Amino acid sequence: MEWQIGKHWFQVTVDPILDTRGRYAGVVHIMTDITEHKQAKEALQASEAKFRNLVESINEVIYEIDKRGQITYISPAIEFIGGYKPQEIIGRPFSNFIHQEDQSRFIERFPKILSGHLKSNGYRFVAKSGKIHWVRASSILVYEEDSVIGIRGVLVDITESKQLQMQLQQLQKMESIGMMAGGIAHDFNNLLYIILGNISIVEDDLLQNDHKAIRNLKQAEKACLGAKELTKTLITFSRGGAPFKVTASIDELVKDAVISAFIQ
Repeated sequence: MEWQIGKHWFQVTVDPILDTRGRYAGVVHIMTDITEHKQAKEALQASEAKFRNLVESINEVIYEIDKRGQITYISPAIEFIGGYKPQEIIGRPFSNFIHQEDQSRFIERFPKILSGHLKSNGYRFVAKSGKIHWVRASSILVYEEDSVIGIRGVLVDITESKQLQMQLQQLQKMESIGMMAGGIAHDFNNLLYIILGNISIVEDDLLQNDHKAIRNLKQAEKACLGAKELTKTLITFSRGGAPFKVTASIDELVKDAVISAFIQ
């Protein structure tokens, strides 16, 4: 048993005293001062409690995985990311919670992590609701008697930054398309100027003879001018400008479509 006397702790053992005939004659108390041991034990317990409170209060997920890839510990923060309680995950393979398309990459990489290749990696984590979260996993090796018994790491939810990155990539893609559209529009515009110039020359020659082809040339000229307006729209798009709307007559649109089809 343990007794506290003042600020000191003692381990007390009681042994019986026997006489020469083996009969009970009393007891002897042996008291060992265990104050330092007791203080060290209490300090260790306080440190463990402090560490546990720290781990359980941060937003990042602390985890431990054994050499088989099974989760041996995971902090309560997993509920915020995945909707799971720790007891629902502990004892199950970590790969079970990774998106199917990323599982093979994790399984292939896991032996490399155990061998010391500790570069952080991103995976899609599947929440209990089925929602996908992008997480970044950083790990260190866990040793027992100089042998690796698993890994300990941190999961950080990077979904928001990943979405911003994807949006930026989409924006850059649209900018590239816009630049290409602008280049095509300028080249097309130059060709239209050449076509319109030649039409004007032919019109001048045919007007002198009142040739019936004048009407067809006028329609071709009108179509070229319409195409020119289209290039303006493409150029506006390539510069990031807002699209514009104009009022048009349905009768005119139908008439132009019929005439264009007839000419073709």
